[in-house]
Amino acid sequence: MDVVQQKEVQRELHVKYFLRSLKGLPGVFSSLQTNRLMILYFCVNALDVLNALDQIPKSRKVEIIDFIYSLQIAKEQVSHGGENAELEGA
Repeated sequence: MDVVQQKEVQRELHVKYFLRSLKGLPGVFSSLQTNRLMILYFCVNALDVLNALDQIPKSRKVEIIDFIYSLQIAKEQVSHGGENAELEGA
Protein backbone atom coordinates (compact mmCIF):
# COMPACT_ATOMS: atom_id res chain seq x y z
CA MET A 1 0.00 0.00 0.00
CA ASP A 2 1.53 3.32 -0.99
CA VAL A 3 1.26 6.62 0.87
CA VAL A 4 -1.64 7.90 -1.26
CA GLN A 5 -3.78 4.84 -0.51
CA GLN A 6 -3.05 5.11 3.22
CA LYS A 7 -4.31 8.70 3.30
CA GLU A 8 -7.64 7.92 1.63
CA VAL A 9 -10.66 8.03 3.88
CA GLN A 10 -11.93 4.57 4.63
CA ARG A 11 -15.54 5.61 4.12
CA GLU A 12 -17.26 2.39 5.15
CA LEU A 13 -15.28 2.17 8.40
CA HIS A 14 -16.16 5.77 9.23
CA VAL A 15 -19.83 5.21 8.41
CA LYS A 16 -19.89 2.14 10.69
CA TYR A 17 -18.21 4.12 13.49
CA PHE A 18 -20.69 7.01 13.35
CA LEU A 19 -23.71 4.71 13.04
CA ARG A 20 -22.48 2.77 16.06
CA SER A 21 -21.90 6.04 17.94
CA LEU A 22 -25.52 7.04 17.31
CA LYS A 23 -26.63 3.90 19.15
CA GLY A 24 -24.60 4.75 22.23
CA LEU A 25 -21.09 5.47 23.30
CA PRO A 26 -18.69 2.85 24.65
CA GLY A 27 -18.23 2.83 28.44
CA VAL A 28 -14.95 4.71 28.09
CA PHE A 29 -16.92 7.71 26.84
CA SER A 30 -19.79 7.47 29.35
CA SER A 31 -18.67 10.74 30.95
CA LEU A 32 -19.68 12.47 27.69
CA GLN A 33 -23.34 11.54 28.21
CA THR A 34 -24.06 15.10 29.29
CA ASN A 35 -22.85 16.21 25.86
CA ARG A 36 -25.18 13.84 24.03
CA LEU A 37 -26.67 16.57 21.84
CA MET A 38 -23.23 17.64 20.65
CA ILE A 39 -22.26 14.03 19.93
CA LEU A 40 -25.47 13.49 17.95
CA TYR A 41 -24.76 16.66 16.00
CA PHE A 42 -21.26 15.57 15.02
CA CYS A 43 -22.30 12.00 14.19
CA VAL A 44 -25.22 13.08 12.01
CA ASN A 45 -23.12 15.72 10.26
CA ALA A 46 -20.26 13.27 9.70
CA LEU A 47 -22.71 10.83 8.11
CA ASP A 48 -23.99 13.66 5.94
CA VAL A 49 -20.45 14.50 4.79
CA LEU A 50 -19.94 10.80 4.03
CA ASN A 51 -23.24 10.83 2.09
CA ALA A 52 -24.61 8.12 4.37
CA LEU A 53 -27.65 9.67 6.07
CA ASP A 54 -29.80 7.08 4.35
CA GLN A 55 -28.08 4.40 6.42
CA ILE A 56 -29.59 5.69 9.66
CA PRO A 57 -32.65 3.51 10.32
CA LYS A 58 -35.94 5.43 10.27
CA SER A 59 -36.71 4.39 13.85
CA ARG A 60 -33.36 5.83 15.01
CA LYS A 61 -34.03 9.08 13.13
CA VAL A 62 -37.33 9.39 15.00
CA GLU A 63 -35.57 8.74 18.33
CA ILE A 64 -32.97 11.43 17.57
CA ILE A 65 -35.63 13.96 16.60
CA ASP A 66 -37.71 13.16 19.70
CA PHE A 67 -34.63 13.55 21.92
CA ILE A 68 -33.81 16.95 20.41
CA TYR A 69 -37.40 18.16 20.82
CA SER A 70 -37.40 16.96 24.43
CA LEU A 71 -34.66 19.48 25.18
CA GLN A 72 -36.66 22.46 23.94
CA ILE A 73 -38.61 24.70 26.25
CA ALA A 74 -42.24 25.12 25.25
CA LYS A 75 -43.69 28.63 25.37
CA GLU A 76 -46.32 27.49 27.88
CA GLN A 77 -43.62 26.35 30.31
CA VAL A 78 -42.02 29.77 30.76
CA SER A 79 -43.72 32.49 32.78
CA HIS A 80 -43.67 35.98 31.31
CA GLY A 81 -41.64 37.35 34.19
CA GLY A 82 -38.94 34.74 33.71
CA GLU A 83 -39.53 33.36 37.19
CA ASN A 84 -40.64 29.82 37.89
CA ALA A 85 -39.57 28.67 34.43
CA GLU A 86 -39.54 24.93 33.94
CA LEU A 87 -36.51 23.72 32.03
CA GLU A 88 -37.59 20.50 30.37
CA GLY A 89 -34.74 18.13 29.64
CA ALA A 90 -32.27 20.09 31.74
